[in-house]
Amino acid sequence: MGRGIIPTNLQLRETGAGKTGISITERVPIDPAFEDLLTAVAPRVQTFLARLAGHLGDADDAWQECCARAWRSRATFDPARGTFDSWIMRIAFTSYLDQREAAKRAPVPLGDDDGRLIASKSAPVDASLVDELEARLGELPRIQRDVLLRFHRDGYSIAEIARTTGLKTGTVKSHLHRARERLRARRWEA
Repeated sequence: MGRGIIPTNLQLRETGAGKTGISITERVPIDPAFEDLLTAVAPRVQTFLARLAGHLGDADDAWQECCARAWRSRATFDPARGTFDSWIMRIAFTSYLDQREAAKRAPVPLGDDDGRLIASKSAPVDASLVDELEARLGELPRIQRDVLLRFHRDGYSIAEIARTTGLKTGTVKSHLHRARERLRARRWEA
């Protein structure tokens, strides 16, 4: 298989307490067989991350983190519990969620270097509606919110969600139903 899909600057280092972090000082070679597995699923995972992130830069960051996490936890992969595809997709989704949470905590610049406000280039959206939707989605349990967003926003089927999350299809349907019911009930409370 061709090389080059795996991040070439993927470097791992021990950070203590058995954890590994990304470093620019010490390279750890990736096993060619493992790289072949990652290379085989890379287009699908990168497309998935691009759809989630909506921005190629963020998707690339999530892919690099996914590769690093997969390498660090390669010993936990058990073919008896699922396929490599579902294992790596779960890692990719978790990497994306962690990246999104970190972005929420990062300070947002309101102006350029001269202190002038930056005008939005996107279409105008009623901020109160966005805030309300985010608040209501934020009230859902994480798994219900994730299943709901994958189904409605990302267009994944029940089977695809089950495969990538490792849940049974009936469980995915239950989480989707409960999320919808909570949102409906919340709508009438307001």
